[in-house]
Amino acid sequence: VRSHSGHKIRLGELGQCDWSAMRPQGEDRKVEFLEIEAKRPGEKPSKVQREYIAKRLHQGISATWADSLALFERWYFMEGFE
Repeated sequence: VRSHSGHKIRLGELGQCDWSAMRPQGEDRKVEFLEIEAKRPGEKPSKVQREYIAKRLHQGISATWADSLALFERWYFMEGFE
């Protein structure tokens, strides 16, 4: 995103994942959060992105990165999402 003068405007936190999602879980209507950092095939997340993912995991939020749909799907089902 850019300002009227053309300067970049940061949205969100440094290292924040590309995708965030939430869904209701269970009868008590709790909400489950999920964050995904999408990378091009063969790319890895930067240090700041890895730190962001680690912080989310420490907070109890499901977070990962993937450089392919197959890698993401493997993680998704191993985490118990369906």
